[in-house]
Amino acid sequence: MIVEDVKDDRENRSKARRVVDNTINFFSDSTIEDFGEVVYPYDATAGGKSFSGFRVDYNKIDTEFDETVYIFFNNQNLAGINNKDSNGDYVIWLPIPDGIDSDSDVSLIKQYIPYAYNEPAQRIIFIHEVVHLLDFIRSDDKIQGYDITDDVDKHYNSPLESNAYYQEAMDVIEKKYRSTIDRYETFPNFFLEVWHPAIFSKNFMDNVNPAVLLKIQKRLYKWYEDVRKESKDESVDYSSHILNMVERDNDGHFE
Repeated sequence: MIVEDVKDDRENRSKARRVVDNTINFFSDSTIEDFGEVVYPYDATAGGKSFSGFRVDYNKIDTEFDETVYIFFNNQNLAGINNKDSNGDYVIWLPIPDGIDSDSDVSLIKQYIPYAYNEPAQRIIFIHEVVHLLDFIRSDDKIQGYDITDDVDKHYNSPLESNAYYQEAMDVIEKKYRSTIDRYETFPNFFLEVWHPAIFSKNFMDNVNPAVLLKIQKRLYKWYEDVRKESKDESVDYSSHILNMVERDNDGHFE
């Protein structure tokens, strides 16, 4: 179960950013000599396909992270996560260009990661997969998703995927709109501003069902009111009129 609470959302978003930022900063700030056993050439085979690149032992970057996590930057454009491999470890897969592989000089991956993964389009991929990681951990691996090749509707509307798409968008929204939230006097106006493929995944927008969309709206509304409260330093009663504000017709439009 994904808890739809402003505080929980923020805490998990903060944890996801911690993993992403720690990894990017390690590549940016460390010397090649510091890499040691933290970053090393790696090859793997999955689904009859060969993958080559560099694997990162995240726990040597963040010694306080409880679970064992590896990040495999691979040259086959694969993004995903193994919720515990044969050794009981989590493995996050993230894409790098085909021109970088396990035979490449480590300086190439050192230069590429900060350059690419500080860009919003790549960063949200990283955030998305780390959110999956955190959901697996906090559910004790009970939460599961659906393979997109088996059922597109179930895939995008599962709690696992809808939460990751929401949190990756919120990573952008918090940075872009937090300081300007008072420009949007009503939540519908704010929602119409951010419910956009430049922020939310277009694939998610095209496939989300009305029930899941309503949950997204309610979570975003709570964040919107929470931030407005902070900017005006006044109390907010979430229960007062949230349902009326986010009522929509069957086509997903505000009434």
